[in-house]
Amino acid sequence: MIYATSLSFCLMLGVIYIPILQPIFYTVPLGLIEWGVVSSFAILPLIISELYKTLFSRKKSLDKDRDNELLKLLKE
Repeated sequence: MIYATSLSFCLMLGVIYIPILQPIFYTVPLGLIEWGVVSSFAILPLIISELYKTLFSRKKSLDKDRDNELLKLLKE
């Protein structure tokens, strides 16, 4: 999977930056600002998924603590 992703990324870079392929695929080289936009949107799903995991794992740990306290009270 990593090799397939790396290969497709390299092919995409080739289509963007190899001059003979640019007119065939109607591409132009990306500048630094464009790469910043692409990188921002590419990392967005990672940030959202990590926030989701953090929020819901915290809720589960809070539920566990509450359940443990209730069990202690019931045992007394």
